[in-house]
Amino acid sequence: MIHWDKLCQNRNKGGLGFKKFNLMNQAMLAKQFWRISHNPQSLLAKTFKAKYFPHCSIHECVPKPHHSWFWRNLIQHDNPKLKDGRWWIGNGRDIPLKHSDWFNCPSHNLQNPNLITGKVADLINHNSGEWKADLVRSIYIAPQCSKILSIPISKTGAVSDKILWKRSTTGQHDVRTAYKILLKDEVSKFPFQDSPHHIQTERKSLLPICFFIVLSLDGSTLAIHSSDFNNISVQAWLKNIILRLRQLDQERMEYLCSIFTFLWTIWKHRNMVTHDGKTPNPTEVILTAQSLICRFKEAFETKINHDRPNKGIQPNHQNIGGCWDLIIKIAGARKARQKRTSFAYEASNLQGRTMFSGCASSGASTITAATQEALVVSAVKAKGLVYNTAKFALKVPGPCCWVHPAFA
Repeated sequence: MIHWDKLCQNRNKGGLGFKKFNLMNQAMLAKQFWRISHNPQSLLAKTFKAKYFPHCSIHECVPKPHHSWFWRNLIQHDNPKLKDGRWWIGNGRDIPLKHSDWFNCPSHNLQNPNLITGKVADLINHNSGEWKADLVRSIYIAPQCSKILSIPISKTGAVSDKILWKRSTTGQHDVRTAYKILLKDEVSKFPFQDSPHHIQTERKSLLPICFFIVLSLDGSTLAIHSSDFNNISVQAWLKNIILRLRQLDQERMEYLCSIFTFLWTIWKHRNMVTHDGKTPNPTEVILTAQSLICRFKEAFETKINHDRPNKGIQPNHQNIGGCWDLIIKIAGARKARQKRTSFAYEASNLQGRTMFSGCASSGASTITAATQEALVVSAVKAKGLVYNTAKFALKVPGPCCWVHPAFA
């Protein structure tokens, strides 16, 4: 089975170009919104105006809970870009200076005695068909002034004001353009797709500062830090590593294998997040990489022992993953209304197997104190099970939920 998001990608990216139903539905609802806005004399627009917004425009309408499901979805858009407007200036008599799609300015500036009606018409010299430049400059700041004065005005004054869609060059709403905007904004939310959080191979930085990447690298035992990748490409960084370890003895070969295994694990986890909708989990990346590294070393040593059975070589059980035996995830929680605090912990070995876990109520008054209690309880339990070293990960809110691991 192929993930639906993969099928919805463009053909040049390996997909089939299908449309996402949710985004397409939003784009088509927005088209109906702008159709009502641009055709106020239509029967549909008159009906909705009489029922839902008799004293304002559709852009100022705020749906109420008892309004119909269709109307509430037509007005409330998840993406504000679908409703962004810009004014086509006619005589300016239909555009309030406080309109959300007009230029903002301090409220005290609108107390100018020359602003008789509080409409954009007060800023226009209707005899010459030009802006009152001095009045505009006295109300708005310099960048806004230049934009206002560059807006063309109807010379005859017979053209009525009209609000157009800001995201279109023609001002008319286009479903295809709206869908592209929604798709682009959705992709930017993922930590690995077309955002500054993905692993880059063509730009200057190999691994930009991303919370997920930082946790994965700093949690490894390969002496790699995210700051090592500033202003250097992936090709240059790998080339420096290989040249530095030109004499490939067994120890250096194991280190290179560990680096490539860890980078491959990040790449695989990135694909699972991108194509399967998996939640980013740096702890899983660390455990998976360490498990693969240990399995590779065990297979490599087994092959050496098989090829040289009479050498008396003893298998080396030293953990290449480092000097720790467990990853212990701890978390504290507090329900403020009931003033109750609790904590939980879960310990996993290098192969990702859960060794022990637990939770309990706490008498602590803060989440920090409850987390410290979880640290003590889990450490005592690990010590009782003859685990001498452990790495702790603290639970925090957010898509990447584990802070920099600590050693104990």
